[in-house]
Amino acid sequence: MSFVVIARDAEGSLGRRPALRAAHLEYWKRLEDAGRMVLAGPLGNGQGSLFVIEAESAAEAEELIQGDPYSTGGVFASWEVLAFQCVLPLSRYGPPRRPNE
Repeated sequence: MSFVVIARDAEGSLGRRPALRAAHLEYWKRLEDAGRMVLAGPLGNGQGSLFVIEAESAAEAEELIQGDPYSTGGVFASWEVLAFQCVLPLSRYGPPRRPNE
């Protein structure tokens, strides 16, 4: 299953990002190599980050974001995990399916 995670930055966390960036990128690169991370990137104006990840459940997606060095290091104050049905690009997901398929 696919999940969108919207992680919100903690107040004043911009200064913590540089020290944690290498570990943060390494963490998600390992998950990308395992086929778990689809895409990720920062939201504008230091609001946080967005992730699309593959997980068996929302609880597992929550565990993945909790393990991010930005989470453990206090950059992210909170996050929301939302189920997501990715239908594009077709090269990866094939034709759209009806919700009950």
